[in-house]
Amino acid sequence: MLQRMPAAKMIMYFLDMHADLPHPSQAELTSTLSQAETAEIVLHETVKKLLRLGIACKQCPVPQKWIGSSVALGYDVGQLPTRENAEEQLRKQTIVSIFDWGRSELNTIQKHGALSDSAQADRAQYWSYYTGGIYRLGWEVFPPFIRKSLLHPEDPYIGEEAQAPQRACGPATSPFDFRTGSWADVEMMWAYIFYQELRVAPEDHALLVTEAPLNQPADRERLVQLMFEYFNVRALYLALPEVLSLYASGRTAGARSTCDQE
Repeated sequence: MLQRMPAAKMIMYFLDMHADLPHPSQAELTSTLSQAETAEIVLHETVKKLLRLGIACKQCPVPQKWIGSSVALGYDVGQLPTRENAEEQLRKQTIVSIFDWGRSELNTIQKHGALSDSAQADRAQYWSYYTGGIYRLGWEVFPPFIRKSLLHPEDPYIGEEAQAPQRACGPATSPFDFRTGSWADVEMMWAYIFYQELRVAPEDHALLVTEAPLNQPADRERLVQLMFEYFNVRALYLALPEVLSLYASGRTAGARSTCDQE
Protein backbone atom coordinates (compact mmCIF):
# COMPACT_ATOMS: atom_id res chain seq x y z
CA MET A 1 0.00 0.00 0.00
CA LEU A 2 2.80 2.43 0.88
CA GLN A 3 4.37 1.93 -2.56
CA ARG A 4 1.28 3.53 -4.12
CA MET A 5 1.53 6.68 -1.99
CA PRO A 6 3.35 9.83 -3.08
CA ALA A 7 6.38 10.67 -0.98
CA ALA A 8 4.74 13.61 0.78
CA LYS A 9 1.86 11.42 2.01
CA MET A 10 4.25 8.71 3.23
CA ILE A 11 6.14 11.30 5.28
CA MET A 12 2.85 12.69 6.61
CA TYR A 13 1.88 9.30 8.06
CA PHE A 14 5.44 8.72 9.24
CA LEU A 15 5.33 11.88 11.35
CA ASP A 16 1.76 11.50 12.65
CA MET A 17 2.05 11.10 16.44
CA HIS A 18 -1.38 12.39 17.40
CA ALA A 19 -2.99 8.94 17.50
CA ASP A 20 -0.43 7.59 19.98
CA LEU A 21 0.50 10.55 22.15
CA PRO A 22 -1.87 12.96 23.93
CA HIS A 23 -1.44 16.68 23.46
CA PRO A 24 0.64 18.20 26.27
CA SER A 25 -1.03 20.85 28.40
CA GLN A 26 0.14 24.45 28.43
CA ALA A 27 2.00 23.80 31.67
CA GLU A 28 3.68 20.69 30.23
CA LEU A 29 4.84 22.59 27.14
CA THR A 30 7.30 24.56 29.26
CA SER A 31 9.35 21.39 29.75
CA THR A 32 8.13 19.09 26.93
CA LEU A 33 8.20 19.44 23.15
CA SER A 34 4.88 19.38 21.32
CA GLN A 35 4.12 16.91 18.52
CA ALA A 36 4.67 19.64 15.93
CA GLU A 37 8.08 20.60 17.34
CA THR A 38 9.11 16.96 17.53
CA ALA A 39 7.98 16.29 13.95
CA GLU A 40 9.88 19.32 12.65
CA ILE A 41 13.18 18.12 14.12
CA VAL A 42 12.64 14.53 12.95
CA LEU A 43 11.68 15.67 9.45
CA HIS A 44 14.74 17.88 9.09
CA GLU A 45 17.08 15.10 10.25
CA THR A 46 15.34 12.55 8.00
CA VAL A 47 15.79 14.73 4.92
CA LYS A 48 19.47 15.36 5.76
CA LYS A 49 20.15 11.65 6.17
CA LEU A 50 18.20 10.74 3.02
CA LEU A 51 20.28 13.15 0.97
CA ARG A 52 23.49 11.82 2.50
CA LEU A 53 22.38 8.28 1.70
CA GLY A 54 21.60 9.30 -1.87
CA ILE A 55 25.03 10.89 -2.26
CA ALA A 56 26.71 7.77 -0.84
CA CYS A 57 24.84 5.57 -3.33
CA LYS A 58 25.75 7.87 -6.22
CA GLN A 59 29.42 7.62 -5.24
CA CYS A 60 29.36 3.82 -5.30
CA PRO A 61 32.06 2.80 -7.85
CA VAL A 62 29.81 0.26 -9.61
CA PRO A 63 26.00 -0.03 -9.84
CA GLN A 64 24.24 -2.40 -7.48
CA LYS A 65 21.11 -4.50 -7.89
CA TRP A 66 19.73 -5.07 -4.42
CA ILE A 67 16.56 -7.05 -5.06
CA GLY A 68 14.19 -6.81 -2.13
CA SER A 69 16.08 -4.06 -0.32
CA SER A 70 14.28 -1.02 1.06
CA VAL A 71 15.01 2.26 2.78
CA ALA A 72 13.94 2.24 6.42
CA LEU A 73 12.87 5.41 8.24
CA GLY A 74 12.35 5.45 11.97
CA TYR A 75 12.52 7.40 15.21
CA ASP A 76 11.84 6.65 18.87
CA VAL A 77 8.98 8.67 20.28
CA GLY A 78 7.37 6.47 22.90
CA GLN A 79 6.87 9.71 24.77
CA LEU A 80 7.41 13.34 23.87
CA PRO A 81 10.97 14.42 24.69
CA THR A 82 11.83 17.00 27.30
CA ARG A 83 13.23 20.31 26.10
CA GLU A 84 16.61 19.73 27.72
CA ASN A 85 18.86 18.30 24.98
CA ALA A 86 15.73 17.31 23.05
CA GLU A 87 17.00 18.21 19.58
CA GLU A 88 20.31 16.37 19.94
CA GLN A 89 18.52 13.32 21.34
CA LEU A 90 15.90 13.26 18.57
CA ARG A 91 18.49 13.58 15.82
CA LYS A 92 20.46 10.63 17.20
CA GLN A 93 17.29 8.52 17.37
CA THR A 94 16.19 9.33 13.81
CA ILE A 95 17.15 6.39 11.58
CA VAL A 96 17.58 6.27 7.81
CA SER A 97 19.16 3.06 6.56
CA ILE A 98 19.04 0.41 3.84
CA PHE A 99 17.93 -3.09 4.77
CA ASP A 100 17.08 -6.23 2.85
CA TRP A 101 15.97 -9.83 3.38
CA GLY A 102 19.35 -11.44 2.69
CA ARG A 103 18.87 -11.67 -1.07
CA SER A 104 21.24 -8.86 -2.04
CA GLU A 105 24.97 -9.08 -2.61
CA LEU A 106 27.59 -6.39 -3.01
CA ASN A 107 28.64 -5.84 -6.61
CA THR A 108 32.38 -5.13 -6.65
CA ILE A 109 34.49 -3.66 -9.45
CA GLN A 110 35.90 -7.12 -10.19
CA LYS A 111 32.46 -8.77 -10.32
CA HIS A 112 31.03 -5.96 -12.43
CA GLY A 113 33.85 -6.25 -14.97
CA ALA A 114 33.08 -9.94 -15.43
CA LEU A 115 29.43 -9.26 -16.34
CA SER A 116 28.22 -9.07 -19.92
CA ASP A 117 27.47 -5.68 -21.47
CA SER A 118 23.72 -6.28 -21.21
CA ALA A 119 23.99 -7.29 -17.54
CA GLN A 120 26.05 -4.18 -16.79
CA ALA A 121 23.49 -1.99 -18.55
CA ASP A 122 20.67 -3.68 -16.62
CA ARG A 123 22.37 -3.01 -13.28
CA ALA A 124 23.09 0.60 -14.25
CA GLN A 125 19.43 1.20 -15.10
CA TYR A 126 18.21 -0.48 -11.91
CA TRP A 127 20.69 1.49 -9.79
CA SER A 128 19.60 4.79 -11.34
CA TYR A 129 15.98 4.01 -10.37
CA TYR A 130 17.04 3.01 -6.86
CA THR A 131 19.15 6.08 -6.13
CA GLY A 132 16.62 8.33 -7.85
CA GLY A 133 13.92 7.04 -5.51
CA ILE A 134 16.02 7.95 -2.48
CA TYR A 135 16.57 11.47 -3.78
CA ARG A 136 12.91 11.89 -4.66
CA LEU A 137 11.80 10.82 -1.20
CA GLY A 138 14.13 13.42 0.26
CA TRP A 139 12.99 16.25 -1.98
CA GLU A 140 9.24 15.63 -2.06
CA VAL A 141 8.54 15.86 1.65
CA PHE A 142 6.30 18.89 1.63
CA PRO A 143 3.38 19.91 -0.61
CA PRO A 144 3.97 23.21 -2.44
CA PHE A 145 0.73 24.94 -1.51
CA ILE A 146 -0.05 28.48 -0.36
CA ARG A 147 -3.23 29.48 1.45
CA LYS A 148 -3.88 33.13 2.24
CA SER A 149 -5.84 34.42 5.20
CA LEU A 150 -8.75 36.61 4.17
CA LEU A 151 -7.96 38.92 7.09
CA HIS A 152 -4.15 38.96 6.73
CA PRO A 153 -3.25 38.01 3.13
CA GLU A 154 0.30 39.29 3.62
CA ASP A 155 0.99 36.41 6.05
CA PRO A 156 0.05 33.22 4.15
CA TYR A 157 0.10 29.59 5.23
CA ILE A 158 2.60 27.50 3.24
CA GLY A 159 3.19 23.76 2.90
CA GLU A 160 1.40 21.51 5.39
CA GLU A 161 -0.16 24.52 7.12
CA ALA A 162 -1.88 25.45 3.86
CA GLN A 163 -3.70 22.10 3.80
CA ALA A 164 -4.81 22.26 7.42
CA PRO A 165 -8.30 23.69 8.02
CA GLN A 166 -8.03 27.40 8.85
CA ARG A 167 -10.72 29.94 9.56
CA ALA A 168 -11.30 32.82 7.17
CA CYS A 169 -8.96 31.46 4.52
CA GLY A 170 -9.20 31.22 0.79
CA PRO A 171 -8.62 27.96 -1.11
CA ALA A 172 -5.21 26.26 -1.08
CA THR A 173 -3.44 26.87 -4.39
CA SER A 174 -0.11 25.99 -5.93
CA PRO A 175 2.03 29.00 -6.91
CA PHE A 176 3.52 26.89 -9.72
CA ASP A 177 0.08 26.51 -11.35
CA PHE A 178 -0.12 29.22 -14.03
CA ARG A 179 -3.91 29.27 -13.72
CA THR A 180 -3.99 30.27 -10.04
CA GLY A 181 -0.44 31.28 -9.06
CA SER A 182 1.38 34.59 -9.12
CA TRP A 183 5.05 35.54 -9.16
CA ALA A 184 4.74 36.96 -5.66
CA ASP A 185 3.55 33.53 -4.50
CA VAL A 186 6.38 31.83 -6.41
CA GLU A 187 8.89 34.07 -4.64
CA MET A 188 7.40 33.22 -1.23
CA MET A 189 7.39 29.51 -2.04
CA TRP A 190 11.03 29.45 -3.13
CA ALA A 191 12.01 31.37 0.01
CA TYR A 192 10.10 28.79 2.06
CA ILE A 193 11.83 25.92 0.24
CA PHE A 194 15.33 27.33 0.69
CA TYR A 195 15.14 28.71 4.21
CA GLN A 196 12.50 26.59 5.98
CA GLU A 197 12.55 23.17 4.30
CA LEU A 198 16.11 22.77 2.99
CA ARG A 199 17.67 25.27 5.39
CA VAL A 200 20.37 26.27 2.95
CA ALA A 201 21.75 29.57 1.66
CA PRO A 202 20.84 29.69 -2.06
CA GLU A 203 23.77 32.02 -2.79
CA ASP A 204 26.12 29.14 -1.90
CA HIS A 205 24.72 26.75 -4.51
CA ALA A 206 24.16 26.24 -8.22
CA LEU A 207 20.60 25.29 -9.11
CA LEU A 208 18.96 22.90 -11.58
CA VAL A 209 15.28 23.74 -12.15
CA THR A 210 12.85 21.81 -14.33
CA GLU A 211 10.28 23.61 -16.44
CA ALA A 212 7.19 22.55 -18.33
CA PRO A 213 7.38 21.87 -22.08
CA LEU A 214 6.46 24.92 -24.18
CA ASN A 215 7.08 27.21 -21.22
CA GLN A 216 6.60 30.84 -22.19
CA PRO A 217 9.87 32.78 -22.71
CA ALA A 218 8.58 35.57 -20.46
CA ASP A 219 8.03 33.11 -17.59
CA ARG A 220 11.47 31.58 -18.13
CA GLU A 221 13.11 35.01 -18.06
CA ARG A 222 11.20 35.98 -14.92
CA LEU A 223 12.35 32.82 -13.15
CA VAL A 224 15.98 33.42 -14.12
CA GLN A 225 15.71 37.01 -12.92
CA LEU A 226 14.22 35.86 -9.60
CA MET A 227 16.95 33.30 -8.98
CA PHE A 228 19.86 35.57 -9.81
CA GLU A 229 18.66 38.92 -8.50
CA TYR A 230 16.64 37.89 -5.44
CA PHE A 231 18.23 34.61 -4.30
CA ASN A 232 21.71 35.27 -5.76
CA VAL A 233 22.28 31.67 -6.85
CA ARG A 234 25.75 30.92 -8.24
CA ALA A 235 24.51 29.30 -11.44
CA LEU A 236 21.20 28.20 -12.92
CA TYR A 237 20.25 25.58 -15.51
CA LEU A 238 16.72 25.05 -16.81
CA ALA A 239 15.84 21.63 -18.20
CA LEU A 240 12.81 19.62 -19.23
CA PRO A 241 12.03 16.71 -16.87
CA GLU A 242 11.46 14.51 -19.92
CA VAL A 243 15.01 15.15 -21.12
CA LEU A 244 16.44 14.50 -17.66
CA SER A 245 14.54 11.19 -17.52
CA LEU A 246 16.21 10.09 -20.73
CA TYR A 247 19.64 11.13 -19.51
CA ALA A 248 19.07 9.25 -16.25
CA SER A 249 18.34 6.14 -18.33
CA GLY A 250 21.50 6.59 -20.39
CA ARG A 251 19.63 7.56 -23.55
CA THR A 252 19.46 10.60 -25.81
CA ALA A 253 16.25 9.64 -27.65
CA GLY A 254 13.02 8.06 -26.47
CA ALA A 255 9.46 8.63 -25.30
CA ARG A 256 8.42 9.61 -21.80
CA SER A 257 4.93 9.95 -20.32
CA THR A 258 3.73 11.49 -17.05
CA CYS A 259 0.66 10.38 -15.12
CA ASP A 260 -0.92 10.91 -11.68
CA GLN A 261 0.54 14.40 -11.36
CA GLU A 262 -1.19 16.47 -8.68
